[in-house]
Amino acid sequence: MSSSFPPILERFEYSHLQTDMEERQVVEDDGELDARLADFEYGLKLKRRAAAREDFSHVEEVAQVLLEDERLIAPPGSGAYRLLLRELMRADIETLQKQYDAIQGNLFVLPSAVPVAARELPTMQTAFESWRLSQVKVRTINDFRRYVQQFEAKHRELPMTSITLEKAQGYRDQLYEEGLTRRTIMNNVGGLATIWDFFERKSNRISSNPFREVRYDSLPRRPASDDRRRFEVSELVTLFSSPVYTGKRPLGGQHKESGYWAPLLGPFVGGRIEEIAQLRVADILRINGVWCIRIEDLEHDQRKKTKGSYRYVPMHDEVIKCGFLSYVARQKLDGQTHVFPSQRNDNEHRLWSNALGKWFGRYLDEIGLNDPRLVFHSLRYTFKQRCTDCGISDEVRDALTGHWLSKVSSREYMKDKDRQYPFPPLALAIKQLRYDELDLLHLHVADPFDHVNRAWKY
Repeated sequence: MSSSFPPILERFEYSHLQTDMEERQVVEDDGELDARLADFEYGLKLKRRAAAREDFSHVEEVAQVLLEDERLIAPPGSGAYRLLLRELMRADIETLQKQYDAIQGNLFVLPSAVPVAARELPTMQTAFESWRLSQVKVRTINDFRRYVQQFEAKHRELPMTSITLEKAQGYRDQLYEEGLTRRTIMNNVGGLATIWDFFERKSNRISSNPFREVRYDSLPRRPASDDRRRFEVSELVTLFSSPVYTGKRPLGGQHKESGYWAPLLGPFVGGRIEEIAQLRVADILRINGVWCIRIEDLEHDQRKKTKGSYRYVPMHDEVIKCGFLSYVARQKLDGQTHVFPSQRNDNEHRLWSNALGKWFGRYLDEIGLNDPRLVFHSLRYTFKQRCTDCGISDEVRDALTGHWLSKVSSREYMKDKDRQYPFPPLALAIKQLRYDELDLLHLHVADPFDHVNRAWKY
């Protein structure tokens, strides 16, 4: 409420000064001017004495009228209402002083337009609605909507002109008191900063972005023990000898197919869970005789994390021996478009991996891998670390995981998807990738190329 006071007071002052200007222009003689001067002098004396006693009774009626006109609420007796009375008294005295001075020839300058009402000033919600139209990722939109809702739950629909660095820092501190991690707080406040920047650019406004000025030095970093971690090979042995992989635990629901194949692809492909879950049959292809998986957003409902995430990952022999290629061939022959046809993305964030991620976390607990730092993304960490252990260069590893463009600016010249990182080094790297301590013989199939020639007509 108090954040709306400046616009209310500006409109109050404008209205009185405009009326005074119109009345002075039709005054016919000096006697009338002298009478007005005396009235203002007496009025100033009375109001200054009332202000000294903090007696705001004579502005209460005006306050109620202003609140009604502006469609704002400040219950009588509340701190906000008392603050409004105090500020209204101050504005009333300043306005009377300007009118008194004008009669003596010290003219004031009236703004060229009526000040905008508080309810008409842009808020973070206004800025969000503008920013939202430029976005396509439902999850990002929902995350940023939540950031705005959380901020406005504390400050109501605060006009952007009233959002100060102090308020932004107070919001940061509130999030910390609620138990959010440093990284989550930075994402939240950073999201508001992004919305602010977008709205400023689009509306050709220039103002300091208070969310950009927030600092996080006072917030403790998350302890290393809380970080996600890679799977140890012994844990991979546990995973791939568990009931799902011994045939004792049939899968159903949306993870009917992906519950088996996605974890198996993880340490050999290094993909993010959504990149694997959204795979289409068309993303399994052969380049110069080498089978590979394409990580792409060719379809309207596919999404990669960044532009640099577009890539081809050669298929590891172990994945082929376990029957993945033959499995995809059967999906292709059955007319399926998705590699994992049971999955749906009709959830809040439009994620193909929604059900898979939830199930995988529960399943890890079920089989005794209940370290909260182990999640599906841990398989990606495992892949990265194993690449390093096997002597694969950082650049090639980054290319395989979709990071190589973002890490070194000089690589930008190859960012076009038709000028990808050279494929032969990637194929060689995947041949170098080994998990010698991981025995998957029990998952190998008799004919790993069954149906392949018929499906792809090679």
